[in-house]
Amino acid sequence: MKNLQKVLQKLKSVLVNADETKDVFPTLWKCDNSTSGSTFLERPEHFFINQIEWIIENGSSTSSKKVESPIIYNLFTRFTTAFDHNQDGKVLNFAQSFKETGTFLKAIAFLPYLKKLGVNIVYLLPITAIGSEGKKGDLGSPYSISNPYKLDEFLNEPLLDLEVEELFAAFVEAGHHLGMKIIVEFVFRTASKDSELAIKNPEWFYWIKEDIEERDSENISEEFYGAPVFTDKELEDIKLNVENKNFKNLIAPHKIYRDMFTNTPIMVQKDENGRIIGITEKGEKVKIPGAFADWPPNDIQPAWSDVTYLKLYDSEEFNYIAYNTVRMYDEELAKEENEVKSLWQHIENIIPYYQKKFNIDGVMIDMGHSLPKKLMQRIVSNARAVKEDFMFWEENFVPNENSVKEGYDLVLGYMPFDAHNYYKMREIIKRLERKDFPIKFFATSETHNTPRTASRFPDNSIQFNKLIYTISAFLPLPLFLHSGFELCEKFPVNTGLGFENIDTSDYTVEKLPLFSTANLKWDDSNIVDFIKKINKVRNEYFTFNTLTDISLVDCDEENILMFKRKIDENKSILVVANYFQEEQTVAIDLQQVFDILEDKVIDKIEEIKLLAFEVKIFVVDNNQLQKPEEVD
Repeated sequence: MKNLQKVLQKLKSVLVNADETKDVFPTLWKCDNSTSGSTFLERPEHFFINQIEWIIENGSSTSSKKVESPIIYNLFTRFTTAFDHNQDGKVLNFAQSFKETGTFLKAIAFLPYLKKLGVNIVYLLPITAIGSEGKKGDLGSPYSISNPYKLDEFLNEPLLDLEVEELFAAFVEAGHHLGMKIIVEFVFRTASKDSELAIKNPEWFYWIKEDIEERDSENISEEFYGAPVFTDKELEDIKLNVENKNFKNLIAPHKIYRDMFTNTPIMVQKDENGRIIGITEKGEKVKIPGAFADWPPNDIQPAWSDVTYLKLYDSEEFNYIAYNTVRMYDEELAKEENEVKSLWQHIENIIPYYQKKFNIDGVMIDMGHSLPKKLMQRIVSNARAVKEDFMFWEENFVPNENSVKEGYDLVLGYMPFDAHNYYKMREIIKRLERKDFPIKFFATSETHNTPRTASRFPDNSIQFNKLIYTISAFLPLPLFLHSGFELCEKFPVNTGLGFENIDTSDYTVEKLPLFSTANLKWDDSNIVDFIKKINKVRNEYFTFNTLTDISLVDCDEENILMFKRKIDENKSILVVANYFQEEQTVAIDLQQVFDILEDKVIDKIEEIKLLAFEVKIFVVDNNQLQKPEEVD
């Protein structure tokens, strides 16, 4: 743990010369078990030293062991660990003192909290260097990658006079010492519009004429740049071809769109505004175009201001950005002679670089299913040549055989869109009972792209979050905690998915944490102790790969979800959850059951009364409850 020890020594040297100013910290972050008050005062140097010394003293370096019962915490470093330490109503990026925005140092200090919560895998949203051209909000998106081989300097603590790489290495060491796996998300298909890579390798990018204006949200004129416009008949044919997996001679965008694109410039430089501008052989000025939603092809929205697509194949006939060049890959384009081999090699080596330099344990691939299969195979092969059990996760909402074939261990899955819906959860449990899913997916009701669980029923958010977490915890799936869920946070990180019927007028880029400075509310309105208890029970009874038998239990009451999960040949866990906003009573015949949440044995139960969104958990004999006769 040389890097962690180095950070500790730096903190102790800073302490010698520091004044005695105290900062405010969330009580939940403390490495001891104190729970009084939502915040406490402490000199920041003392706080960080105490946290790191606790990690060193209480860790056991068991990270090499396989995680039998995964409990994953999704950490967005600059947001999750941000806090208004001086209580002035702002979260600031100080230059001469410790930052209030999230950093790798604060992420290290955050690990004891995660350990007490029961977490054994930490999954970080992208942490690599990001671009500034067209950035959204005051910080920019972590998905606007300037250089995937460099870490984001914003996550450093300048006061320590350490390289950001040293701090991240110390974070990985600390996590491993506490028995946690570290997973990092990577973006391979896109780059920032001012990417460092474009200066050295302009052939890796698409280029359009510099004077072409971009289409706004209310404009569908083909004279402006944006997602290509297709006729209704073309769209119908495109979707039919893709549905039938016919990728030969896919319908191309109209000529007016294709003609916007130019050959690779012979000279590239940044102008006075930091924009990358190229000069072609003809002396024409060109620029890097913004990316856009590539599927479905009728998603006519403005080009994204901060990112562009990388040019994975190079062909004069297909020199443009469209669904058939960056996602569906026309057969005539996806030939070996068209592969941009230097770019592929650059991408293939990213993960091995982080494995060897930082010893990370796995990756989430952003839009991995949209990469060429051949490239994805090489990415997986190269990483597993370094570490055989290296984990691959995919941002795919549909668990299918393709993910298995491409080497993934887990996918995002359905639940962020379905967990709040009683009927859809019944269907998911039926499919789990039939062992109908070819790959595991996350048991979670929210991600950084979806509405917050607590926002579904804001007047009863604590009870609803408890219900959803309990159901998730007893499914035979890896359990996933999106940071802020345990605090019943209602404000989303981003509005990427599932907001079709939700008013998003208040969710501007200036407020959304994915783009701008923000922090979680670490107050007393949380379910942290409840989550600790559920996680403890889950770990006592189940592991990831064993005892996966699960079945629905018949119930006459609508919106009452009942299912049981087998513990052994004699006992099962019975979960009874009220999805309704009013009290309901369930008639049931149970004898000699153990009420887990109440921690007591009950001789006989004839009915169960459940308050709005209340959930109960019992240990019961297997012969007391039969599964439904019809589960199709």
